[in-house]
Amino acid sequence: AMLSKMEMAWIWGGKMMLAYMFGDYEKGSCSLIGTPEVPIHILHFTDFLLLEALSILALHRINRQHLKLLAKARRHYKILCRLAKPAREYCLSKTFLLKAELLRQRRRQRYQNEKILQHYDCAIALAAKSNLILDEAISYECKARYILSSIPTTVSATPSSTMMVTTHHEKENDARSFLEKAHSMYIKWEATAKADHLMKEMNALQLS
Repeated sequence: AMLSKMEMAWIWGGKMMLAYMFGDYEKGSCSLIGTPEVPIHILHFTDFLLLEALSILALHRINRQHLKLLAKARRHYKILCRLAKPAREYCLSKTFLLKAELLRQRRRQRYQNEKILQHYDCAIALAAKSNLILDEAISYECKARYILSSIPTTVSATPSSTMMVTTHHEKENDARSFLEKAHSMYIKWEATAKADHLMKEMNALQLS
């Protein structure tokens, strides 16, 4: 039997979710939204909007050439903000998470560190309040990855280097704590493959 457009949309959405969760951001950012194969009202599937935007932003951090895709992520954010008015409980946590990830793209993100962390915290709190387990898991994971990205890979030998190393260890501990929370939320959501994948990363972080 032929699949309906709605069934095709859900299959595509599931593939995009897996692509993002396991780091295949190229596939996660290849949208079919608005094409003949997928009905335009898929835009109202806010999970798909969020996941595609997160894939785009992750891809942009790897390769800064994806400027057109970055504009699409911003459009997705605006759509989610509009949808948050009639569907506050379901969409508001997504807007805070996406805003935090968008702020990360700015050249002077170090000056907005506190603001970025506050947006992650709001996303986590709102997702928990609305019992959006996947949103909460992704928010914890994104926050952890943001903290890890702020740790330099090397520290020069200076009088202040000992203090810097201490600060870096504190950040690593914070990131590990948030990854552990993300892991427990993925387990709760029964995403065991993703939880196992995250556990391997956590173990590698502990050995580093």
